[in-house]
Amino acid sequence: MATKSRKSSASKKRGGTKSDKRRAGKRTKPSGAVVEGAKRFSINVSNLAAGAVHDEVEKIQQYLSQYGYLAEAYEGKRLDAPTRNAIEKFQSFMKIPETGVVDPTTVRTLELPRCGVPDIPPRGRASSGVSADFVLRGCDYEGKFRTLTFAFVSGTADLAGDTERPPIRNAFNTWQNEISIDFSEVGTANNPNFTIGWFTGNHGDGSSFDGPSNVLAHAFFPPPCGGPNSGKLHFDDAETWRLQAAPGVFDVETVALHEIGHLLGLDHSTVPGAVMFPTYSGARRALSADDIAGIRSLYGRRGPALIVLVHLEGFGDRRFRDNEFAGTRGQSRRLEGFQINFNPPVPNLGMRYMAHLQNIGDVPFVNAGQFVGTRGQSRRLEGFAIELTGSAAANFNVFYMAHLQGIGDTPFFQNGQFCGTRGQSRRVEGILVRVEPR
Repeated sequence: MATKSRKSSASKKRGGTKSDKRRAGKRTKPSGAVVEGAKRFSINVSNLAAGAVHDEVEKIQQYLSQYGYLAEAYEGKRLDAPTRNAIEKFQSFMKIPETGVVDPTTVRTLELPRCGVPDIPPRGRASSGVSADFVLRGCDYEGKFRTLTFAFVSGTADLAGDTERPPIRNAFNTWQNEISIDFSEVGTANNPNFTIGWFTGNHGDGSSFDGPSNVLAHAFFPPPCGGPNSGKLHFDDAETWRLQAAPGVFDVETVALHEIGHLLGLDHSTVPGAVMFPTYSGARRALSADDIAGIRSLYGRRGPALIVLVHLEGFGDRRFRDNEFAGTRGQSRRLEGFQINFNPPVPNLGMRYMAHLQNIGDVPFVNAGQFVGTRGQSRRLEGFAIELTGSAAANFNVFYMAHLQGIGDTPFFQNGQFCGTRGQSRRVEGILVRVEPR
């Protein structure tokens, strides 16, 4: 797996000056709170048969409960039937032999450093995508934002100055390269979609960290799945953080890459080697095929840039980008017409589109760069269709959706399918368009 060259900041002396720490919003770690090689989460038994009673079983039961495997009533410290069933689920998820008992392989897997997000969503949470290896939590930002913003609220004293920030920016860029969403860093006063920081113990989000032990970080899903903490990414500052992987320390970019997947709506993958697999296994700088399939199922694939111009009743012309919602939702600012351009042009690829206008009916297809509809005549758009043209059209798909008055967002349509209504007065308030390579 390819790795990027490290910047010289990776070799700077740990900690930095007091002014460095204040500038980066860092806490000075208590003496002895974390040292390289500190004792981590461990199971002090390697084999237990069905029905066995042992103090370490309680620790295993707590783990299985925390990560969603053990939801039934069980007898503490006993390897009873509910606990064995939970162990078997864990073994299946982690792709290790499904014995249903405690054995050396299971113990080694339980002890691995990992993300704090449950592997099996709590009952009552939205979930979808169960047929794929990647899992979607059921919430995302698609159609709501073309650019998602992030801000740093604190750093770690393990790294000088603000050198923990570039690896996290790199991780955002890695996801951005695969989807039609951009990420932009802003200040905390700019109401960012995501906030990033280092914390210890009980830090107010209901998911306390466990010290230098098992959990490295956690992140909260898009709303409403993430609840009041949606968009927060927290690293455990009791761990030891570095700009590259080494024994007893953890690589910032690798963990950030995983947690950003949660921020965007991905759950844990069951594919060993995927970035979204629950456990940490060293430095990662690239997404696996499974990660890419998962994130594209939410946000589509990055393709040619578009300029989408819409004329909104009472507002006039407004310009938007590919995969950016163009218009309003629930504000009765109906869309009267639109125009789409490739920006820049794509060789041998064109586009044409038509519209159904209130009290007029279908208007003919026009080519990219031409306006379809009306301006200021109150002939509101009720539906539309878009097709790709040219010799390169077979290499691309066009996807589009609309927000209809009194109905809400439509599903995505593609490649000439009609989106909207005809003669039902369900007027279009906004549209979203993107073109993806096949």
